[in-house]
Amino acid sequence: MKKILAVLSFALATISFSQNYDVNVTDHTGMVGKMHHAAVAVTIELDKDEVKSAWKKRMKDFGKVEYNNGTFKIEQASIKQVSPTALRVLSKVETTNKGTRIWVSLNTGDGYVKSGGKGFNGVKNILEDFAKELYQEDIQRQIDDAEKALVDAQKNQEKVVATGDQLEKDIQKNEEEHVELEQGIEQNKVDQEAAVKNLADMEKALEIVKGKLDQVK
Repeated sequence: MKKILAVLSFALATISFSQNYDVNVTDHTGMVGKMHHAAVAVTIELDKDEVKSAWKKRMKDFGKVEYNNGTFKIEQASIKQVSPTALRVLSKVETTNKGTRIWVSLNTGDGYVKSGGKGFNGVKNILEDFAKELYQEDIQRQIDDAEKALVDAQKNQEKVVATGDQLEKDIQKNEEEHVELEQGIEQNKVDQEAAVKNLADMEKALEIVKGKLDQVK
């Protein structure tokens, strides 16, 4: 019983209740070696490896991706939302104290894409949509975990209730074990109260993570 409750409590603890889902795209200066590149960046509060893997797949939509020393590069990128002509793209995924930052440097041949200039809204939409998609996937995983924990809590509650019913029957059948069984019943009452509380906690956790979908704007 204690082991089951410990597992359910751990599942509850692993659900992220406090997370910022605001998505802000800003100008940035990216570094490749000792070279500075005007860039556009977004910070995502998720694991770097997860973000990096997803961003690598997303960049393949724009052209042939080369990867070297932590830098993604596309020499002839086709990104119609940003420019009607081919772009040179450099990008990195980096860990910061606020999360995982993706920066993208887009060179049109006439200059770099940055806020207030041509193409900025296009890359801004790409980064915003990418970040929101990752957040939604992360929230859905949390919902799945919370739903599983809720099912486990319901099964556990049913189990301890069934144990209590059986103890009641055993008392009627065996008076010699009356004292021991009564102690068992008292412990079962405590277990049932804990199971009810745990079930309520799991229901609350599920509602909280479902509500996160509304925070992704």
